[in-house]
Parts: sequence; C-alpha cells; structure tokens
Amino acid sequence: MDHYLDQWHVAKGLVKKLLAASKLKGSEVTAEWIKPVKNHIFWCSTSTKRGFQNLILAKQKSFMQHVSNKHNNHPDDRFPECTHDNNIELKC
Repeated sequence: MDHYLDQWHVAKGLVKKLLAASKLKGSEVTAEWIKPVKNHIFWCSTSTKRGFQNLILAKQKSFMQHVSNKHNNHPDDRFPECTHDNNIELKC
C-alpha cells in the first residue's frame, strides 16, 4: 500500500510554524515568506507525476537554493536546476 502526505496538511503545519516564528522579535520578515513557501509546496506536488515522491522531495529541497539566487547546480541530481527562465529578473 502506498502512503502519501497530503500537501494541504504539510502546508498548514509549516505555515503555523512560520507564523509563530514571525511573531518573535527580529524575525518579523518571516511573515513575508509564508505565501511563497506555501505556493512552493503546492507547486512541487502538482507539477510532478504520481509515483515520483523522490522528485517532489528534491523540488522541496530546491527552495532554499532558489531564494538564495542559486538556480542551477542544486545538490539533488533529481532536480538539478530551477525550471523558470533564467533570463528574467526574480524578486526573491
């Protein structure tokens, strides 16, 4: 039997933790990242065919690379670079 994590529950749990972190003094900027993090969670699962859970995880890991303005040479070979056009200016 295959078991899958529900993306909605994953996002809900992470948003809850990010909201708590954003209320700490000096961490208010965390609130600005809640929507992009949530969108990335949904993109990872909806842009990947069923049965490729490892690719979903590789895409999840790519988020920190992306926001650090590193759009290729990601550590996981299953998702080595971002899929967006590198010629556009990103506001990360």
